[in-house]
Amino acid sequence: MAEDEIIHLYRAGAEGDPIAVFSGLVESGRYPDSRVLQKIAKIVAGAGTGPNRDTAWYELAHMAAALAQGGIVGGARFGFLLGQQTITVGAIRQAMQEMMTPAKMVSVDAVGIEIDYGTSRFAIRFSRMPVLFGLYEFLSGIDDFSFFKPLQDILDALASEALGEADVRQAASQISSHMRGYRRTHMAYARREEKFDRLCAYLNHRAESSGVWQIDDDAVLDFWKSHASGSDFRSFRTCFDGFVSLMTVLETARLAISMSHAAPVGQDREDSEIDVADTQADPLDEWVNPFMVFDEDEMQEIKFFKASSERRPLEILMFYGPAVLSLPEGYFRHECLGAVQTAITVDLQLRRGAESVRRRLSCNEAETYTERLAVLEKLKAHLHRLQLASLHYISGTATDGKLKSEARQVVTRLKRKGFDPEDIGADRRELFSQAAVTLVRMSDHLNRCLLQFAKLEEKLPGLFEQDRQEFSAIFNQLYGNE
Repeated sequence: MAEDEIIHLYRAGAEGDPIAVFSGLVESGRYPDSRVLQKIAKIVAGAGTGPNRDTAWYELAHMAAALAQGGIVGGARFGFLLGQQTITVGAIRQAMQEMMTPAKMVSVDAVGIEIDYGTSRFAIRFSRMPVLFGLYEFLSGIDDFSFFKPLQDILDALASEALGEADVRQAASQISSHMRGYRRTHMAYARREEKFDRLCAYLNHRAESSGVWQIDDDAVLDFWKSHASGSDFRSFRTCFDGFVSLMTVLETARLAISMSHAAPVGQDREDSEIDVADTQADPLDEWVNPFMVFDEDEMQEIKFFKASSERRPLEILMFYGPAVLSLPEGYFRHECLGAVQTAITVDLQLRRGAESVRRRLSCNEAETYTERLAVLEKLKAHLHRLQLASLHYISGTATDGKLKSEARQVVTRLKRKGFDPEDIGADRRELFSQAAVTLVRMSDHLNRCLLQFAKLEEKLPGLFEQDRQEFSAIFNQLYGNE
């Protein structure tokens, strides 16, 4: 499962069921366009604010209404939406044109479908439908398929001959209401305040002698070791994310007044302030994941990063931003051993068998901290190449020079989509100008992280082995009998 597809669920603190169900979508191979899976993950995680969170469910209800009016309802709808081997725009267009019977309210053309409610119309493009197909599949599988029957009942009601847009709104409201409850149950973001209370209680206990909250690598690890047997902090990654979130909140002082023993972030121990390492280059609350720029639609025509070998190793580093500088050991634990725990959880959810779980419990196949550091060092060079490539397009036909010549050579060697050394038009220049600013920020952050990690380089082999044994012991306790 690709990290860049599921990252949006991790951001929401998803555990267990949503990870397992979404993993099923990824591993089915039915969605060849990774951007579709990314959009599904964002919607499931509740990305956006206000009514935007419910827009997709409104679209899904309209699509189901159009299908119902065209004779695709009940079992036929199930077979139509879940029976196709490959979910692409072309496949959906062909299936829709072939299977839908003529209907007074619905029209189908090469672009999409339109449903006429009499007082209003609603159109859905075929290009949007792969996402809607995926959302239907996700909804059908959540909580061991417990929402499958209620979902079908909701959508079956849209087959009425007297269908109006109000009926579609009601169906969408029922679906979105269920998803809000589902997020509260399965995603940590909706329970964050309660988890903060747990973290604060732990930090208060830990600070009994000094009177100072010290949020560091030892705090994260010790908290997880003492709380892993519960449900809220079973995952080390969840613990790491919780502490980073708490650091962000404390830094902005948004929850300071609601925390019985919290104090302003600082270094004055005599005034009972909170000791957070002063290694951040940027305020935590101002950090924005640089990959969001490369996820924009217009950037998709240029392959800046290969998903598995270039983007995935940088994704979490760029997501957490400066917080990694305060928790460097935690970062390595999150990426290397946390990945093992995620894999175990997915194995159990997908019932891959005891042998698959047993093989992972020892953590012998985990990426080592030294290996992860080597990957990051290699990606430092890649970011430099991308900056040079951007210079080639930004400078255009400007006077040649040594640096310009080097930049052109880099572009020529980058045998990937979007890197044509002769395509130096205005549109291309604009895209690479946007990329260049972001690449500089990424490179700066990576360099700061590497400087911080360099302080640990000599101890990384021993630290990994120690952590491997401790994580393995806890994994055996948590999953050995499952």
